[in-house]
Amino acid sequence: MHEQAAGFMAEGYARINGFGVCIVTSGPGALNVATCIGNCFYDSVPVLFITGQVNSRFMRQDEKLRQLGFQETDTVGIFRPISKAAMTILTPSNVLPTLDYLITVAREGRPGPVVLDLPTDVQKSS
Repeated sequence: MHEQAAGFMAEGYARINGFGVCIVTSGPGALNVATCIGNCFYDSVPVLFITGQVNSRFMRQDEKLRQLGFQETDTVGIFRPISKAAMTILTPSNVLPTLDYLITVAREGRPGPVVLDLPTDVQKSS
């Protein structure tokens, strides 16, 4: 019932089965898994964290602007230091290749968490 609980469940699952996945909403929901991502990073646990993001047309282009879209958060900027990779996908055709890449990164070498940030318009595309 809470993103942090979901993150720790994905971590526990990954510790037992070798890989976990956690999906959370944008903004504060994504920030609620920060502790989980950090824990996975320092304990070398491979988990794919998929975070929601505002529609790509509402993502701020100017760093001086705090927020343009509702609950827009620089998820990639926040999670980059505590993950093996953190990426935002803006083109639907890049989702599957990026998922493959991130799963490989999470498992190879010293395992750890990876983050895929998906804007709403990319999630809804077919």
